[in-house]
Amino acid sequence: MLDRDGDEVARATTLVRYAPNSTFPPHTHAAGEEFLVLQGTFRDDVGVYPAGTYVRNAIGSVHAPSIGPDGCLILVKLRWMAPEDTHAVVDTLHETPEWTTTDGGGRYLRLYASPATSEKAWMLHLPPGVTYQFKGNSGGHEFFIVDGSVEMTADAATSGEYGHYDWIRLPPQTAENVVVVRNPSPTAMARLFVKTDHLARFLDSSTPA
Repeated sequence: MLDRDGDEVARATTLVRYAPNSTFPPHTHAAGEEFLVLQGTFRDDVGVYPAGTYVRNAIGSVHAPSIGPDGCLILVKLRWMAPEDTHAVVDTLHETPEWTTTDGGGRYLRLYASPATSEKAWMLHLPPGVTYQFKGNSGGHEFFIVDGSVEMTADAATSGEYGHYDWIRLPPQTAENVVVVRNPSPTAMARLFVKTDHLARFLDSSTPA
């Protein structure tokens, strides 16, 4: 569990590992669900989602997970959606024409932009030695290191180096609070799942992990 706000019914961010050949009864997403498949293949009665797939299940949607013989690991966020948010499925593993090249040589893909709030989800690829800069914003930042490692320069509590499956959350900030991430590796790609502009509705604290 990376973050939890509530008791039995809670808004949460967590890693979930499914055992091989596990099945689950249908359940409803009362406040929405989004997840990124990290390992294996996630299956349900709606689709088949291999590693690298980003999925948003809108409020009120229903599914019944049924995992294959290899099992599955996902990063999942529960109960973070607005009623206007919609279903989405995006392949983040294979770079397509939808990816945008940054001035410094990185690449990013917009996974989702909420029609009701300022929330955005991204995948950011940083080749060896490449740096990317985020401006502070009133909705905060959240980073999950999918592959590789990054050096982050932000506030005193969160500046440092982060590696595989580390999670960092920065609170809402002003535009002057710049966040810089750099891939320090001479050979390996860094892949980050990034959320922006989504915390102001819920949070006012910074939580590195």
